[in-house]
Amino acid sequence: MAQIYGKTFSYPDGSGYVMIYKQAHSTYDSGPEKKKKERDDLFELSEEERDEENAGRSARRSKKAVRDYVACNTFTHFVTLTFRDEQSGKDDYRLKVLTNWLRYMKKKHGKFNYVVIPERHKDGRLHFHGAVDLTEFELEKAYNKETGKPIIRHGNHVRDIIEWQKNNGWGSAEIIRDQKKTANYMTKYITKDFETTVSKHKKKYWCSKGLNKPVQKSLRVLPQFSRPADWENDFVIIYNIDDMNSIL
Repeated sequence: MAQIYGKTFSYPDGSGYVMIYKQAHSTYDSGPEKKKKERDDLFELSEEERDEENAGRSARRSKKAVRDYVACNTFTHFVTLTFRDEQSGKDDYRLKVLTNWLRYMKKKHGKFNYVVIPERHKDGRLHFHGAVDLTEFELEKAYNKETGKPIIRHGNHVRDIIEWQKNNGWGSAEIIRDQKKTANYMTKYITKDFETTVSKHKKKYWCSKGLNKPVQKSLRVLPQFSRPADWENDFVIIYNIDDMNSIL
């Protein structure tokens, strides 16, 4: 019975990461039996512990998906979408506005790449960040309304997303120079507390259909690393790799 020590995930630019299981899996340690064991393990916890464990799993899945999508696809801009003060602050309203806007933009411009996540402002209201391909969108250079000076971030002139601002608050767009940094910035908000940003059983991120994913391979030989892991929890250890060819 073969042992699986983890997985590798390769991005289009040749980088990626290695996920090593703290307990190796057999090739048969999957499917219904594995899921049943996970459920049994959860039932041994208290209700509060189960909720915390489920929130942690949900956050890890969301973080991995967002990072992988941003790293594996083409996006032109990092966007921030806000709402006017007079607009409703209710979550359901803002989520519906976002969903309808994305649907309308697809109808208007055709298929475009996007990954969008929610963030809760200090006042408790939702706004959104995302990596989006705005090639076909209507953009204008953004200026400070009080000073009239251009709004510059990271050396780039910020753009207004006119098609968002017509009916909502400020929609800003910054050119993406480094997709990995963009992915890291977006996922830093996704922690186990992310479950409370959007209500339980609600979407935690929005993405266009058909996005590329990293190439996955099972690890049948345990690699050795002479440096500390980039991240770990009770189940896996992760090493970020600049050149996946160096270990494959």
